[in-house]
Amino acid sequence: MKKFTFCSLVLAGSCLALAPLSGFASPKSAVVPLFDAPTGMFLGAVSGKTWLKAEKAAPLLPKTGISVAHYDAKKRLSFGFARPLQSMGAPCPETLQTEFAPKTPGAAKFSLGRSATNIFPRRVRVENPQSAVYRGIVTKILRANGLGSPAQIQQIWRVDLEGDGVDEVLISAARKVDYGDPERISAQVRAGDYAILMMRKIVNGQAKNILLEASFHKKNIEFSAPSFNWLVAVFDANGDGKMEVLTSGAYYEGGWTELHELQNNTLKSVLGAGCGA
Repeated sequence: MKKFTFCSLVLAGSCLALAPLSGFASPKSAVVPLFDAPTGMFLGAVSGKTWLKAEKAAPLLPKTGISVAHYDAKKRLSFGFARPLQSMGAPCPETLQTEFAPKTPGAAKFSLGRSATNIFPRRVRVENPQSAVYRGIVTKILRANGLGSPAQIQQIWRVDLEGDGVDEVLISAARKVDYGDPERISAQVRAGDYAILMMRKIVNGQAKNILLEASFHKKNIEFSAPSFNWLVAVFDANGDGKMEVLTSGAYYEGGWTELHELQNNTLKSVLGAGCGA
């Protein structure tokens, strides 16, 4: 289960009319907030090239709210307005969220406090999750961790994160009890269940498998509260030409969203928020 430290500051304010588009923050000088579009959770912000966790960024945002642009995994969908931050309330009073006006499009994945045409500098290619090559790679990881389960891959995304002409491959794979809902998970685990979020990257001329999140279950447990992760979007959040990876995760009665930056040949969580019982 992913652990977060959330801020205790709560900002309140009344509903406001939509701000003009000129109210967008400049990525070079201002604090640019990032939100999970489906929930309105405040993930934090970026100022220049500096990542600001939610508790540090919240006091720096305009107390009247801020203009945002809503995106899916490929393009900008619409403009809107993020109202002042408020506590999400029980059971997560320290998690901050906003309400968007108007409501976000149903396909929106994230919302950013600036509008830019270059946040998708390179295309993400979605590969077939039945790829024999990548099923073989995941199978080797499972065997190395004591599981004989078949590889069940949900997502394979290929993208050049660094802009160096060499693609990275992002993979989410899981076998779990979810009763037919791919974005949910039961508290129960069966022997052979697993969840993997990984990156395959060329390092010093060789392909390396880098596990970002992984759990492997070797026995049945009636109540274990396992977790799993999936890919949400890949985009340039801070304007440096490199692309960050947005992921979400869930466990029984809870979930989170994180932004990861490529650092030292791995993906490091730089912003995030979540809520769970």
